[in-house]
Amino acid sequence: MVGVNKYPHDQLLVSAPDDAAYGDYTFGLEPLLLPRPGVESAPWAHEKCSYEAWIDAIRTLAEGSESPSERQPSVNADAVYWFRWITGHQVCFLIWRLIAEHPRECDAQSEEHSRILRSYAQAYSAMLLYSGSCSRATYHTVIRPTMKLQHPGFSGGWAPDYCLAKDLLTRAAYEDEGLRAALEFKDLVHAYVASRLVPSGKSLLQESRAPARNTELREVLYDNYFMTIRTDVSRGKIVEQFIRRLLAVARDVGGQGLDLFGPSESDAFPASQPSIIQNFVQQFGNVLAEVALAAVQTATS
Repeated sequence: MVGVNKYPHDQLLVSAPDDAAYGDYTFGLEPLLLPRPGVESAPWAHEKCSYEAWIDAIRTLAEGSESPSERQPSVNADAVYWFRWITGHQVCFLIWRLIAEHPRECDAQSEEHSRILRSYAQAYSAMLLYSGSCSRATYHTVIRPTMKLQHPGFSGGWAPDYCLAKDLLTRAAYEDEGLRAALEFKDLVHAYVASRLVPSGKSLLQESRAPARNTELREVLYDNYFMTIRTDVSRGKIVEQFIRRLLAVARDVGGQGLDLFGPSESDAFPASQPSIIQNFVQQFGNVLAEVALAAVQTATS
């Protein structure tokens, strides 16, 4: 596992990592460092920071240099989808943390405030698609069994950082039509991915006869599964980890494509729904670039 102190807390990486730099090998994973829920991170030490190179790299990598039909997976598909499952969830955790870090005292009606929150909501949708881009067979033979081994009733509802972010977004959406639409689209994407991967609609929690009743234990199990370590972390370190993962995701999507819409697995939704999602996928690189900008603005505000 990559050492947790490999990078200084406020020294951000500007260049895009190559295939071997992230996770030490192609489609390797990295541990995620986050503060404990409810504990504020230390302020960013830098007064000024240049981030344009990161955003340009994210957008360029996600667009790729080949057409989808020309892209060929460079490694075993299971390795790619395992990387997407873990890393995509880690990006979601960072999005939730950044939402919680976003200044509440700013003008809730300002366009800047609305744009940042919409960027987080859109990136969340993008990560749902990215994490859930595997085939149904891969999900049931590679991913779901590992969650069940962690706990028979393993559930996304155990995510320690989700509740606060959800509450903040829900309250903000009352006065922001654009954010409300972004959250409705997020719900649509979640339902679509769930219908593809689990047509029965039954989660592990619903199937389990052994639900976890200890909240602290559930959170530890959840963090452990997604390689998340709770410790004191600065805002600079949060943004660094976020940018590193966005660059790795962009490189993956630009080189492999998402391969989401197999005809055998799109029957659960009306034909119009995948086309709506496909239109969103076409903007994948822009979504990642915009949320990178939002993260820097949140951390430095």
